[in-house]
Amino acid sequence: MVILKFKKHNFFLTKKEKENKKQNNENKKENKNNESQNQKIKNTNNNNKNNNNNNTNTNNQNPNNTNNININTKNNSNKNSKEKKLVNLFLMEIKTHSTFFITATIVTIIFSILSLLHFLPYMSRTESYYTAKNCYGDLPFHLNIIKSFTKGINSEWGSLKDLQFPIYSGTALVYPFIADFHTALINGGCQCTLQATLVVTTVIEFCCLLTLLYFFFQRIVRNQIVSLITIFLVIFGGGFGWVYILKDLIFGLPEDETLIMDLNKYDYNFKIAKNKELFWFPFVDATLIPQRSALLGYCLAIFVLTLIYHLISANWIRIKFKSSLKIAILASLLTGLLPLTHTYSYLVIAFITSITLILNFPYSKKYSLQIKKKYFLTILLYAVLSNIIAFPQLFLFMSRVSSDNFIRFEPIWKNEWTNPISYIILSFGPIFLIGIFSLPLICNTGYKTKFFISFILLFIFSILIMLQPWKYDNIKLLNFPFFILALATARFLVFLLDIHLKGLLDCLITPLVLILCIIIILPGLLSMASVAVNVSELFDQELIQIGEFVSKNTEKNALFAVPDTNFHRNPVTTLAGRQLLVGQEGWLWSHGINADSERRQVATYLSNGIRQDTQKTYFQNLFLKFNITYIMDSDYKIHSSIIEHFNFLKIWESENYRIFRVIFN
Repeated sequence: MVILKFKKHNFFLTKKEKENKKQNNENKKENKNNESQNQKIKNTNNNNKNNNNNNTNTNNQNPNNTNNININTKNNSNKNSKEKKLVNLFLMEIKTHSTFFITATIVTIIFSILSLLHFLPYMSRTESYYTAKNCYGDLPFHLNIIKSFTKGINSEWGSLKDLQFPIYSGTALVYPFIADFHTALINGGCQCTLQATLVVTTVIEFCCLLTLLYFFFQRIVRNQIVSLITIFLVIFGGGFGWVYILKDLIFGLPEDETLIMDLNKYDYNFKIAKNKELFWFPFVDATLIPQRSALLGYCLAIFVLTLIYHLISANWIRIKFKSSLKIAILASLLTGLLPLTHTYSYLVIAFITSITLILNFPYSKKYSLQIKKKYFLTILLYAVLSNIIAFPQLFLFMSRVSSDNFIRFEPIWKNEWTNPISYIILSFGPIFLIGIFSLPLICNTGYKTKFFISFILLFIFSILIMLQPWKYDNIKLLNFPFFILALATARFLVFLLDIHLKGLLDCLITPLVLILCIIIILPGLLSMASVAVNVSELFDQELIQIGEFVSKNTEKNALFAVPDTNFHRNPVTTLAGRQLLVGQEGWLWSHGINADSERRQVATYLSNGIRQDTQKTYFQNLFLKFNITYIMDSDYKIHSSIIEHFNFLKIWESENYRIFRVIFN
């Protein structure tokens, strides 16, 4: 069996190693007892010396000095011993989990290569910046915010109320911007290139997430093999969309297309017949890399879940009240940082912790009133302190949530599939199918069962209630139940390897497990393969030059109007950090912003022109009302009548773009 091979090579703890650990712990206890006895003897000797020296006044000072010296030396020795113990514990953890650190290094290298493909690789042949398919739409949005902090409208902000939305003037920045602000600090303060900043911050956060996920799983199942397999399932897992690639291979691909080039057609979880899509994205190249806020938010959320699990799994009869309060304070501080880091992660933590802590309350009569008070005060401290920190941040999002497109009942299979069960199975794949039936393997205690119930309820909530206009944003919620289902699936695979059958059946188990693993991770592998061959140009040399020109020759608070509101790669905002009157309509819709009629009329006048004198005065009044200072023209879409009626100052002109400074006579 595979597990027995691992044990022979000492990748994981054996019984002898466990016995050695117990002996080491017993030796440490004996050493501590000996040290305490030696200290008592020294104290008695010091007291005798002090009593002998108390006869004269002159001898009273010297013992005090020597005692002070002894105390200082003892304190220094205690500090050094504590530091040595911490270092030894750290080294012991690295040794016991060496396999994880090796695999995490390999996975991080693969992730770094993917990050380089996503985050603006520079091609010297074309002098352009490129990006992979999943970042083509998301990366420019994040660049809007990053550059607004380094070069543009938000570079001199004093409070949260001063932050402006770069793609819609006169509107507050209602977005979890901490990840982008962190990137802007490194990009502007450390004078790093934008690509290096994006790659380094993403890779570091990914390493933190891998480590936190591994020890979170390890805390639950106490099995290194299961935790390692779960990491791979989470990273590469997906649905059954790859079946349609197999179908195309069997029935033939279109002419002049290969399988690798055709992978782009199966975007995300791979499109299926009749232009319908499955409801799932690959976790790495469609969530962690493009969704920059999600990566940092998941790190904080997993840390909080680990602390909460530690609280509910603790023995409340023996646990000290001070230690439980320390855990609650740390968890509340991390939870309070989530709204502006990643709002979805905050909602997940609020949902799971409220259900878990209530279900795990010691209701039974076998618990004394003192234990119930201790538990109640601990969760009360966590709830109050976390909400005190979080609520001021949540007020920023209230204006957007009031929109009709937010928080609505809309099952994920609506308008996509007639049978919800088959749609869910095809979307979430074998991890959902195996994980649901394998949950009893990891629910071996009451508090674990109650903990996993909160994840199941979160899954049901996320497939029925949509929180934003674009329903696929709910995947940010569904990733957390997906973690638990992946853990149950990994436990089932190890359970199969542990089964010993007679005859040929025993030889078939290992190939069966390998086939299941390939089926589970195939979507992630195919998605990464499609990323490697589908890199698109994001900023050509012309757009790069415009971004540099605008950042050097316009004011930081300059406001630009554009005739084309669907141009999401506009260098005015993405590279120079300036503000637009109306930006890309898809971004505005997904954030609950409906552009008013007057803003839309500015774009229509710029593209359709002016035919009457009344329109001319109305157009001029609109520019004065919004204080528009510049016009950015792409592909010469500004109507000629605008140029004829208004003598705007042309400050830039290239092959495809023009920039005018608004000056009214």
